[in-house]
Amino acid sequence: MEVSISAPVSATEDPERVKSAICNLFPEAAVQAHPDRLEASAHSLDMFRELLKKQQIRDTARQVLRHARRDHHLAFALNKQAAYAGAVNFAVVGHPLGVIQVTVEAEDPEALIDWLTEI
Repeated sequence: MEVSISAPVSATEDPERVKSAICNLFPEAAVQAHPDRLEASAHSLDMFRELLKKQQIRDTARQVLRHARRDHHLAFALNKQAAYAGAVNFAVVGHPLGVIQVTVEAEDPEALIDWLTEI
């Protein structure tokens, strides 16, 4: 499994706070800074899964992730502010402050969704 993460950094944002937002959800992510965005890669969704369970949003996550499925990957957006607070909040692209865009490449996306959202 390969997780790719990208988040814009606006001129009014502190890049370290955006990095913290990413790392709160994906603590093992290797983050690279670019002038207007941060990009990261990871190989684990363990913390993301734990947060879905802790926040009791597995049913919502299952619906969002099933709609996010495309062939062998999932592509979804997360709210940056919620991530900075250590919470998962699925977002719509076009949010004024931008979103954390996540793409997960997986052999069996449906099995991954089941694992992430199992009770």
